[in-house]
Amino acid sequence: MAVVLDPSTLSYSEFVKRFMLSGRPVLIKGLCADWGANQQWTTDGLPDFAKLKRLPDVRVPVVHSSGGDYQCSEMNLHEFLCYWERRRDAAASSDEPEIYLKDWHYVEEILGGEGERRASLYPVPVYFEDDWFNKYGLKGDSDIDDFRFVYWGPRGTCTPVHMDVLGSFSWSANICGRKRWRFFRPEHSHLLRDRSGLQTVTHLDCYDTSAFPHVRTAPVVDVVQEAGDCVFVPSGWHHQVDNLDDCMSINHNWADAANIREVLRVLLADLRRVEGLLASDRGLFDTDVEYTLACQRIVHANNGVDLYGFVAFLLRCVSGEMEAHRALGNGDDASVSKVERAMKLLSLYRLGHLLATLASGGYGPTRPSGGDAAARKEESCCADVLSAVRLIADELTSASGAELQDEVCAMARASKGEAVSLGKNDNDDVAPPAVRGIEEIWGAVRARGWTSDD
Repeated sequence: MAVVLDPSTLSYSEFVKRFMLSGRPVLIKGLCADWGANQQWTTDGLPDFAKLKRLPDVRVPVVHSSGGDYQCSEMNLHEFLCYWERRRDAAASSDEPEIYLKDWHYVEEILGGEGERRASLYPVPVYFEDDWFNKYGLKGDSDIDDFRFVYWGPRGTCTPVHMDVLGSFSWSANICGRKRWRFFRPEHSHLLRDRSGLQTVTHLDCYDTSAFPHVRTAPVVDVVQEAGDCVFVPSGWHHQVDNLDDCMSINHNWADAANIREVLRVLLADLRRVEGLLASDRGLFDTDVEYTLACQRIVHANNGVDLYGFVAFLLRCVSGEMEAHRALGNGDDASVSKVERAMKLLSLYRLGHLLATLASGGYGPTRPSGGDAAARKEESCCADVLSAVRLIADELTSASGAELQDEVCAMARASKGEAVSLGKNDNDDVAPPAVRGIEEIWGAVRARGWTSDD
């Protein structure tokens, strides 16, 4: 695993090319050593319970663990802090259970969302600022549409083997304590499964070797994260994280142009699984639309968003990324790197491709209200999607400079991975110049008869 000893030597452009597009984890030393959270939460590198108990006594999500079994529940914050303080004072002789405060929406629930209070706690590092989940709202209509989390836990607690939600990227900044990370490449994930290939091992230090015979053969990337360090986790990497000391960390899950297709792939895989489960009961639904909506409700329950909500999210991304691209100007600003400009063009290209792909499958930003499959497609392929694709086509066509377009193409290939498909020929192949790809998308829209050429 790559380790960057000095964050001042790692530019955004280098991070994009070396780690984000290629899907490689990296540990950045000292990136969060001087964040406000250090003063607000700790003293002398340890959790300061007197400071923490000044926070409102809200309900917080916790995980109780015992012998490899994990149970999620809630408890009052001050109750958890008292438990943690007792456990720390009792040290290794404590009979207290292991309780880990995880996935707490601290920014939303304590700081009231984005603003000066969040900025005083921590800045979002420049490498991770292009955060579509938290910037544009993945879920849209959810009370908590937030992928920013706080993790607080005593020594010995852990997050067992998992892959991050919805195939997202994540970053984890350690405010105090040390964490041990064990990573597994996506191509080795099958080695973590049982003999049936259906269940992934839970804990790397406590599992049935006869049921999971290949875990010990899986190549592992093993690294210790110190206080002040930040870890970038690419999409698709399984990992386990153990707290070697009392730890406090800040985590974001996020997506951008480099991995947004992976998010869609996760949703599509879940949809296909749900359709398989409901296939034998399809005759119970009066229409195809009722069956489709039933499947989407389950996907929404599993992921917090279904494919119709995902289209609405992509449209919000188009609006924001179009504005961000235009804000970069015409290339006269020397402080804006070629990679920054290329990432915005890649964002628009990817958004246009995914919208056209989803529209071809009958998915729009609103759920159908009735009718047969043809009516569903007509209703879903609405003016909002078509207008967004046309806007993107126009924007990319006007983007000047063959060198910049070649950069976009190189970045697209670097982050290509498996093509997204709805069962049709929907490969995201890019050939210079970049505008050719988006023109092909717009041509496909016209060819399918969704709009006229005018």
